[in-house]
This record gives sequence, C-alpha cells and structure tokens, in this order.
Amino acid sequence: MGRTQLPVTPQFEKELRRLSKFRRALRHADQQAFDDLFAMARKHLSAVAHAAHPVPLVVFLVGIMLEQYKEVARLRDEVEELRRLLDG
Repeated sequence: MGRTQLPVTPQFEKELRRLSKFRRALRHADQQAFDDLFAMARKHLSAVAHAAHPVPLVVFLVGIMLEQYKEVARLRDEVEELRRLLDG
C-alpha cells in the first residue's frame, strides 16, 4: 500500500517549522513579508489537500503564486483604470 498523507494543516505547519531558521535569519521587514506570503498559502489549504502532491511545499508555493498573480492583476487593472481617467 501507498504511504498515507498527513492532513494538510499539519503538513503546512511542518513546512513552516522546517523554514523557521531561514525566517529567523531574515531582517525583521523580510520576516513580515515571509509571514504574509505564507498567510497567502494558508488561504488555499483546502485546495492543497486535493492535490495530494508528494512534496507539499510545492503546492503551498503555488498557492502563494496564485495570490501574488491576483494582486498583480488587480494592480494592473487599477493602473489601466487610472490611465483611462487621465486620458479623459
């Protein structure tokens, strides 16, 4: 039989613990950015559970990228709207 996957939340917490030395080595502002990124990943834990990827960190990072993409798209739309307003 295959190996049973841990529930996703403990996997997520385990990955955060594995990265804790890296996080502590960051400057304070970067620690906050790190925390913000992983807060983004936490938003997608239910989707991560369905992925059942052998390397959970990969799917957590995809969740972060998804949130970053959404923010870039929102900002791009906002810039386009401001350009339209300025062009009259």
